[in-house]
Amino acid sequence: MQSYKKILQNMERVSYIFCIFVSASMSYIINYTLLYSIISRVKQD
Repeated sequence: MQSYKKILQNMERVSYIFCIFVSASMSYIINYTLLYSIISRVKQD
């Protein structure tokens, strides 16, 4: 029973890190896309 609890705690930590990683990469992709669209719009003018 003790090891089961330990595994659960590790899973929680891993999922927490995974959530942070996913949100960080998502914001990075969104910022990059916005920057790219602005640059292409400027080049067209």
